[in-house]
Amino acid sequence: MNGWKLWLAEWRSIGKNPRVWVPILAVALVPLMYAGMFLWAFWDPYGQMKDLPVAIVNEDQGATFDGEQLAVGDELVEKLKTSEAFEFIETTKQEAESGLNDHDYYMAIEIPANFSEKATTALSEQPEKLELKYIANESYNFLAAQIGGSAMEQVKGELSTEVAKQYVSAMRDGIQDAAAGLDEAAAGAGKLADGSQTAEQGATQLADGTALLASKQQELADGASRLNEGVAQLETGTTELAKGSQQVYAGSAALSDGARQVNDGASALQDGTSQLVEGTDTFASKLEELHSGTASLNQGVQQLAAGIQRSKDGSEQLSAGSNELAAAMTTAKEGNAALMAGETELVAGIGQMKTEMLATQDQLMAQLSALAEAGQPASPEMLQTIVAQLAEGQTATAAGFDALSTGATRVKEGQAALGDGLTQAEAGANELASGLVTLRDGQAELASGAQALADGSTQVEQGAQTAAVSSKELASASNRLNAGVGALKDGTAELASGSTQLTEATGALSEGSSKLADGAKSAGAGTNSLANGAVRLAEGGKDLQSGSDQLADGVSELAAGNSKLRDALADGAEAAAIDIRDDNVDMMAGPVTVVNESIHKVPNYGTGFAPYFMSLGLFVGALLLSIVYPLYDPAGKPKRSLSWLVSKSGVLLVIGFIQALVLDVAMVMLLGLEVEAPLQFFGFSWLVSITFLLIVQLLVTTLGNPGRFVAIVLLILQLTTSAGTFPLELIPSALQPFNAWLPMTYTVSGYKEILSADGWSYLQQAIIYLAFVSTACFFLLWGYFRIAWKKKYRLTTSEA
Repeated sequence: MNGWKLWLAEWRSIGKNPRVWVPILAVALVPLMYAGMFLWAFWDPYGQMKDLPVAIVNEDQGATFDGEQLAVGDELVEKLKTSEAFEFIETTKQEAESGLNDHDYYMAIEIPANFSEKATTALSEQPEKLELKYIANESYNFLAAQIGGSAMEQVKGELSTEVAKQYVSAMRDGIQDAAAGLDEAAAGAGKLADGSQTAEQGATQLADGTALLASKQQELADGASRLNEGVAQLETGTTELAKGSQQVYAGSAALSDGARQVNDGASALQDGTSQLVEGTDTFASKLEELHSGTASLNQGVQQLAAGIQRSKDGSEQLSAGSNELAAAMTTAKEGNAALMAGETELVAGIGQMKTEMLATQDQLMAQLSALAEAGQPASPEMLQTIVAQLAEGQTATAAGFDALSTGATRVKEGQAALGDGLTQAEAGANELASGLVTLRDGQAELASGAQALADGSTQVEQGAQTAAVSSKELASASNRLNAGVGALKDGTAELASGSTQLTEATGALSEGSSKLADGAKSAGAGTNSLANGAVRLAEGGKDLQSGSDQLADGVSELAAGNSKLRDALADGAEAAAIDIRDDNVDMMAGPVTVVNESIHKVPNYGTGFAPYFMSLGLFVGALLLSIVYPLYDPAGKPKRSLSWLVSKSGVLLVIGFIQALVLDVAMVMLLGLEVEAPLQFFGFSWLVSITFLLIVQLLVTTLGNPGRFVAIVLLILQLTTSAGTFPLELIPSALQPFNAWLPMTYTVSGYKEILSADGWSYLQQAIIYLAFVSTACFFLLWGYFRIAWKKKYRLTTSEA
C-alpha cells in the first residue's frame, strides 16, 4: 500500500477495535485532565486564604503611653479578624497547641503579655522590639507554613506602621510643645541678655569709678604724706615756741619785779629828795636789770617771732594738707558713691540675671523633660544643631559666672580695705580737726599775747629811755628832778601796766604754746593714721580696680554668652516650628511605598504555571499513547518505508491535533486562561504535541520498553531543568546545563511569551528549536523504518 492508503488503513484498524480507539480517546484527554486538573486546583490558591484556619492567642496586658491606655494586642487581633488574609480564630494558648497537634489549625500567632509595654520603649534608653510568636505545623503542610510566614511579614510591616504612627503623632505633639517652649526660652534668654547688658553697663561704670577712685586715692596718699611732713614741722615749731614762751614768761616775771621796784623807788623819790642819790643809784642798778630783762625780753620776742613764723609756715602747710585732704575725701566720697551705685546696679543686674537664668533653665529643663517623657526627639540634624548651640551657650555662661564670681570677691575685698582706710582716715581727720581747732586757739592767744608783749616792750623801752634821760638830767640838773620824778612815776606806772600785760600775755603764750604742742602731737598721730589708711586705701583701690576690670570682662563674656544663647534658642524654635500634618505622620510611619510594576503582567497563579503544566500534560499524553497505540506495526503491508512512517506518524499528527485542541479550548473556555493570539496559541500547542509524540515514537520504536523508560527519565530531567517553577539559577548547578538542550525548556518559554509577554523573538526561537527537533526525529524514524522495511518487506516489495 502507498502512504495514503496505509494511513486510512490505520484509522480503519483503530475504529474497528474498541480496545484501541477507546484508550486512544482517553489518552487524547490525558493532557486536559493532567494540566487542567492541576491548574484548576491551583488556579488562584491565594484567593482562598480566607478559608485557612489560623489560631490567635492574645495574652497582651496593655500599657500606658503618654497618659493614654495602649492595647496594641487587642488592636492587632481586631484588625486580623476583620481581614481576609486567613480565617483567624481567637483562642487560648492551650487550645492553640492542641489544635496544631490535631491539625485543626495550620499555624498559630501568639501575642505575649508585654507586647504593648514593649511598644512604649521605642524612645527609651534600652528599647525593646515587639515580638510576635509565629508557630507553624510544617509537617502538616509545608506550603501553608511558608505562605503563613510571608503573611506574617506583611502583618509585621502593617503593625510597624501603626506603632510608628502612634510615635510620630506623639513626636509631633512633643515637637510642637518643644517649639513653644523654645519660643518662651528664647524670650527669657532675650530678657537675660538685656539684663546682662545692663549689668555690663553697670560693671563698666563700676570699673570707671574704681579707676577714678584709685587715682584719687593715690592723690590722697600723697597729700596725707605731705600733711604728715607739715604736721611734723609744726610739732617741732610748737616745741621751740613753748621753750621761747617759757623764757619770755621768766623775763616778764623779772620785768614785773623791776617795774614794782621802780614804782616803789619813784614813790620814795616823791617822798623825799633826800634819798635822790641813793634812789638814783638804785634806779641805775634797776635800769641795768631792766636793760637785762629788756634784752631777755627782746630775745624771747625774737624767738617768739621765729616760732610764730614757723607756726605760720606749719599752719599754711597744714592748711594746704587739710585742703588736699578735704578734696581727696570729697573725691573718695564721690568714688565711694559711684562704687556703691555701680555695686547696686551690679547686684540688681546679677539678681535679675540669676532669676531670669534660673527661670529660663527651669523652662528649658521642663520642656526637655516633657520632650524626654513624651519620648519624641526631633530629627538628628535638628538635635545636633540644638545640642551644639546649647553647649556653646552653657560654656560661655559658665565662663561669665566664673569671672563674675572672681570679680565679686575682689570687689568685696576692695570694699573691706576701703572701709578700713576710710575709718582710719575719718579718725585721723577728726584728730586733725581737733588739733587745728586747738592750734587756731593757741595761735590767736599767741598773736594777742605777742601784740601785748610788743606794746609792753615798746612802753618799757620808752620808759627806760626816759629814765636814762632823767637820770642824766638828774645828774646834770636837779632842778628838773620834780619833772623827772613825775615822768618817772608815769613811766613806772606804764611799765607796771605793761609788765602786767606782758605777764598775762606770756602766760597766755605759754598756755597756747602748750595747747599748740598737744594739738601738733595729736595732728601728727592723726596724720600718721591718715597716711597709713591712705596707703591701705590706695592698695585696696588697686585691688578694687583689678576686680572691677575682671568683673567687667566677666559680665561682657556673660552678655555675649547670653546673646548666643538667645540666638541659638530662637534658631532652635524656628527649626522646631514645623507643621506636621496627618499626611506627614503617615509618611513618617510608612516612608516607603512599594509600587509593583510588571513588564508582562501575569494575572494569577494558574496563568503563571500553565506553560509548565500544559507542557507536562502533552508529554505525559504522548508517553501514554505509546502504550495504547502500536507505534511500529503497520495496519497493512507498506510499499515503501516512507509510507510506513507516514501512516504511523500521520495518526500521531491527528491525535496530537486533538490533544492540543481539547487542551487549549478547555484552558480558555473552562479555566478562563487569557490568550491574546488564539491561533498562535493553538498552533504552538499542536507543534509541542507533535514534537513530544515524535520524540516518544522515536524512543519507543527504536528501543521498545527501555525507550519508554528513557522517555520517563527525559521527562524528569525536563521537569527539573525547564525553569517552569523555580528560576534556573535556583536549581543545582549540575542540572543547569541540561536546560538549553531539552525541548520542554522551549515549550515553557514559548507558552510564556504567548500568554504573558510580547517577546516574539523568544517564541520564534522556541518554534525553530521544536521544528528542528521534530524534523530530526522524523528523519531518524525514517532511517530506522527504512532499515526495518528492508529487513522485513524488501523481498516482497521494491523500494521506490
